[in-house]
Amino acid sequence: MFRVRKPTPIDPEEYKQLKFLYNAYSTHMRSLRHFFLMQLQEKIKQTEMIKKTDFSEDIQEFEQLLKENELWNEEAKKIREVDMAKAQAEAELAQLSKKERFERRKLNKILAAEEKVMKERNTIFILEENLDQEIEKVIDARVDYNFAIDKQGNVIKSEMESLGDKKDQESEIDKS
Repeated sequence: MFRVRKPTPIDPEEYKQLKFLYNAYSTHMRSLRHFFLMQLQEKIKQTEMIKKTDFSEDIQEFEQLLKENELWNEEAKKIREVDMAKAQAEAELAQLSKKERFERRKLNKILAAEEKVMKERNTIFILEENLDQEIEKVIDARVDYNFAIDKQGNVIKSEMESLGDKKDQESEIDKS
């Protein structure tokens, strides 16, 4: 805590060498600063000279380039408008064809529905005039729900039905 550090001893030869190197470094840095300062002053002079020169030729050339650019832009605009018109026409044709297909489908559905209605109308309906005949047909028609289906899908009818068929056949023979 109360110890005072003794300075590091300096080697005299090393001190001379370091002093020489430091002076050389400082000289080099001053010369570089001077060099860069001279370059900066030279550029400033050049820009001032450029500002004083007449740019009328450059301005005319620039205006000519602007006019040429405007012409190119107009040509590009015309080409773009033609392409846009073509694309719009194609889109309209596609829309019309899509609309036509939709209308055709709709018409086909309507025709199919009308055809279905006509088929239903052509079926025989029971009217008041033929109501009695239809009732007699239903009463005379015998339906036997007593049957079986084997594993192969064959329908096996009951024996009573076959007997009933024989009786019907016999009664038809008797009538004639």
